[in-house]
Amino acid sequence: MGEVTDLADLWSKIHGMFSSSATIMEEKFNTIESKIDSCKTDLEERIGGIELKLAELRNECHSSVQNIAQTVDVMRHDLDITAEGINRLGRSQDILISGVPYIQNENLLGLFRNMANTLGYKDNQLPMVSLRRMARDPIAPGTMPPIVCQFALKNIRDEFYRSYLNLKTLSLRNFGFDSDNRVYINENLTEQARQIRSEALKLKMKGRLLRVYSRDGVVFVKGPGAADAVACHTLDKLFHHVK
Repeated sequence: MGEVTDLADLWSKIHGMFSSSATIMEEKFNTIESKIDSCKTDLEERIGGIELKLAELRNECHSSVQNIAQTVDVMRHDLDITAEGINRLGRSQDILISGVPYIQNENLLGLFRNMANTLGYKDNQLPMVSLRRMARDPIAPGTMPPIVCQFALKNIRDEFYRSYLNLKTLSLRNFGFDSDNRVYINENLTEQARQIRSEALKLKMKGRLLRVYSRDGVVFVKGPGAADAVACHTLDKLFHHVK
């Protein structure tokens, strides 16, 4: 502090000491504050970088999840098509005979023989078939559950079905009944194909389709002005066709 000459000199020296200390402390505080600001800026930059990487990772994960979901949808669609094809193949040797009333102790083979004779088959040319009603026992007399007719070979079934299509009409009288009510023969469609055919026939009644038929278990439709019929494997395809 040096030698003090009087009281005023003492206060002057004390004031100088406090001023010097305040200046030093202010410089230190400024240095600390500068370092804090620098650390804060660096920390914000690091946090910003982490947030950016997290956003990129989130976008990548979202894209991956979407790709996986699309792949699963495609696989499910392919599986449904395969299952439908297998189901259709299992019915490819069948026809359904509709409109024949059930009677007790009925002779399905005799009914089939009468129908085949009407279609031009002689008794010694009758195809080998398995016959059953599409219904659970007991069957109420007078009801008309379809008759499933399964042929031994698909090409024989196709030939028999073409004979019916060429004849155009069958009636109960052809089966030995005293009635002219129509009897229909159709392919034994899968449940999905039956739904498509049912909706297509409704559209035909409204005039939005000209023709509805099935071939090898697949439903085909032809609209007004269309050159050719198109296959409808799904209801979406059917409704898209008639837009």
